[in-house]
Amino acid sequence: VDDPAFLDILRKGAKITNFSLFYGITSEGLYARFLQMGITDFSLSDCESMIRETWALYSGAKVFFDKAGDEARRFGFAQTESGRARYLPMVRISEYPSVEAEAARQAGNNKIQGSAGEVFKRGIARWTAEYRQLTNAVTPTHLLLQIHDEILLLVKTTSLKSKKLYAVARLIKQMLEADSDSYLVPIVAECKAGHNWGE
Repeated sequence: VDDPAFLDILRKGAKITNFSLFYGITSEGLYARFLQMGITDFSLSDCESMIRETWALYSGAKVFFDKAGDEARRFGFAQTESGRARYLPMVRISEYPSVEAEAARQAGNNKIQGSAGEVFKRGIARWTAEYRQLTNAVTPTHLLLQIHDEILLLVKTTSLKSKKLYAVARLIKQMLEADSDSYLVPIVAECKAGHNWGE
């Protein structure tokens, strides 16, 4: 396909489909989401195919989510990688299939998002344990704020191209990526600099 506008529509459709699947969207829900976004190029049948083909392509993800839901039904809760539990009593309410399905979906999301949060917290804990001293040895650096999966640091520097700023960025990247050896897929942290938070 050589049409850039059509490729853009396909990209948007794929992105919406991929994210929505993990929130338990149906073909009808996906179709409605496209219409809400002004995307009228996909029919209900197209949406059914997208969902079916995506789960076929990522069958391991489907197995993961199904297993997480089954475990939650069995035990009444879902656990993160480090064992933190999220209790999901609604997962056992079979009289209301949509409620049960929503709780089963939450079990899979808890495993993913809760475990990702734990990885991030371990990275930030390294700041207190050792990296605060390392970065301050380069130039005064203060951890100001955490916003979801980002941290905001105040680094004393005279220029955004300063070697000291790049040295601090390398240390922060190392701090946040330190758990990479524990996973099949590496953890990648990005560092950006600006004169203020808006940049």
